[in-house]
Amino acid sequence: MLCLVCDLHAQLRLREQTAGFTSPVAYVPDPLDRDVQFVVQQNGRIRAVRAGIVLGTDFLDLTSAVISGGEHTTAATWCSVQTGICT
Repeated sequence: MLCLVCDLHAQLRLREQTAGFTSPVAYVPDPLDRDVQFVVQQNGRIRAVRAGIVLGTDFLDLTSAVISGGEHTTAATWCSVQTGICT
């Protein structure tokens, strides 16, 4: 590939979207609403963020299923982001 005008010093910028989480492990956009993101915390809590503001209640709380530091769960659980239903 030939690059006639190349930026050899490309910049990567970090921008804080929101704060106040305990050991966040994933930041997932809602596939149906661009203004909503979900933050998964190591302790099993999933918090919803709308337009940069953390909503007051958890989207989903799986803390009772998390053992130790959050590496394992007591059972295989799958949760739908759209409905919040876990199986």
